Amino acid sequence: MAIQEDIIAGVGPGGLRDMHDVKILICYLLRTLQRPFPREKLMELLSADGISDYFTVSAAFDELRRLGHLQESRDGWSLTPLGEQTASALQSSLPAALRERIAAEAAEALSRLQRESEVRTEILPHQDGYHVCCTMQDGPLEFLKLSFYAPDLEHAGKIQRRLKEQSTELYMTLMRMLT
Repeated sequence: MAIQEDIIAGVGPGGLRDMHDVKILICYLLRTLQRPFPREKLMELLSADGISDYFTVSAAFDELRRLGHLQESRDGWSLTPLGEQTASALQSSLPAALRERIAAEAAEALSRLQRESEVRTEILPHQDGYHVCCTMQDGPLEFLKLSFYAPDLEHAGKIQRRLKEQSTELYMTLMRMLT
């Protein structure tokens, strides 16, 4: 019955319900990332796949912020020296399998954030429809810029989503065709 209650609450077997454990997990995750991370992405990552539930993660995050373990910058949230000490001292209290899982998911989340920052898309009105503009860049270097025509906003949205989802494949296919 307890497992069923955990699943109903959004926390699967092996997930965390205790706020103390979730605070340690947040510190561990931010220490693993070693760079600022947006709060909303952190919430998604830690409340996905039954790791914990959104409300516990949110409350734990707010308490860590209030106690001085977290600091905000333009790029997101990171650990203060106190948060670093907490992560270092208490990370071994988390199950090894959970630490490995979070480290792998954190690497994937960083990769997604990097792709999102490298591929910009926008939908611009045009006289007979819309233009979907896509720019791919590496830091300040803009290495590909494309514009597609779409007859209506629905098609423009589909093109925009596909450009974001498949930007790497698109670039590699174009390069194979052109070189």
